[in-house]
Amino acid sequence: IPKDSNRQQIDELLRARRELIDSQQRERNRAGHRGPGSKILQQMHKKLDAVYKEQIAKLDKAIAALIGSDETLAKADAMLRKVQGVGPQTSRTLLAMLPELGRVNRRTIAALAGLAPYDSDSGRHTGNRYIRGGRSQVRQVLHMAAVVASRHNGVLKKSYANLLENKKKFKVAIVAIARKLLIYLNSQMAKFLEKPIDA
Repeated sequence: IPKDSNRQQIDELLRARRELIDSQQRERNRAGHRGPGSKILQQMHKKLDAVYKEQIAKLDKAIAALIGSDETLAKADAMLRKVQGVGPQTSRTLLAMLPELGRVNRRTIAALAGLAPYDSDSGRHTGNRYIRGGRSQVRQVLHMAAVVASRHNGVLKKSYANLLENKKKFKVAIVAIARKLLIYLNSQMAKFLEKPIDA
């Protein structure tokens, strides 16, 4: 689905934000490896870290302004963030990088986010299910949202507990919660857009 101008700009700003965060983390890692006698270098690291924080804050402000200037995006953002586990970065990423949200069925939206389960069956052998492909930044924010939702979202917290009781590994359980969360958000967005979608 083609993106409108605002979504495209938000997408670009989010990618720049991700790059800044990655650079900031590398700087912090370098600072952590300095010896106690490297006071000058530590001061340099602190100054650089402050610069990264300032630039990230500027991007956050610009992204918020873009969403606020678009009535449809602003309402969609507010709707998404009502769901426990969905914070501003998750909502903004979904709006900018997953414009299909609310416009396609649950299987398609899961595949686009890289959360659709694929099998590795062969003949009589039944292998483990796994995920692949999709949009990495979307998958990453949904993974983080799923961790929060597994603790604070009543419905998903129960689902997460059931998965662990059934001996599912943490990573498998969180992916399952991320998929459930995405499918729910997709259905809510479809209602918001008043666009019926196939199951």
